[in-house]
Amino acid sequence: MAKTDLSGIPVSHIALARELSLKISDPHRFEHTLSVARECAALSEIFSLSSEDSDKLYTAALLHDVAKGKQTHEYIELDKKYGVGFTKGDLESPAVLHAKAGAKIAETEFSNVCDDAVVTAIRQHTTGDADMSLISKLLFLADYIEPTRRWESCKKTRERFYSKIKSGKSVTRVLDETILEILVSTEAHLKENGKKVHPNLTRCKDFILKTIE
Repeated sequence: MAKTDLSGIPVSHIALARELSLKISDPHRFEHTLSVARECAALSEIFSLSSEDSDKLYTAALLHDVAKGKQTHEYIELDKKYGVGFTKGDLESPAVLHAKAGAKIAETEFSNVCDDAVVTAIRQHTTGDADMSLISKLLFLADYIEPTRRWESCKKTRERFYSKIKSGKSVTRVLDETILEILVSTEAHLKENGKKVHPNLTRCKDFILKTIE
């Protein structure tokens, strides 16, 4: 896919997508960004989002990886510049630093298109958290199952999610079950590789377990 191929992106968000194409230099990451946005467009229809919430979800999708691809010391510099407020848990899980940094960049540099719901969705898109909004949940899911993901776990989760949706089961129940599946899989993968599990991931998992009991 060419970096300039913005097909499937809502007209209302083309300008933002073009702006981000200049900020996200890695073509594969930008391809992923556009794929997440397209996935969010599909999910918006499935979950009957209002036009306002759909716009927020598209915005969060386009901005979710705006800070990804940096070294830890670069995130520290962003913390000094923006006051990101990294915790010990964040620094022990460097793979999630881009989410919190990206949320702060969205809040400060893209304040004209971002509100609290968008910023929160960006911040939560890697670990989740307790009591997530529907917008946050859908971005979390889209980031994991969008079709350019190459990992087998992502492909299988995508297949199971859409299979359950087509079965007529409650879409909100399917969403929570799928997010829980992702969290459990991610937690197991981290532990197997001797990596720290971020506290927000555990909090999100425990909250959803209580929700679907």
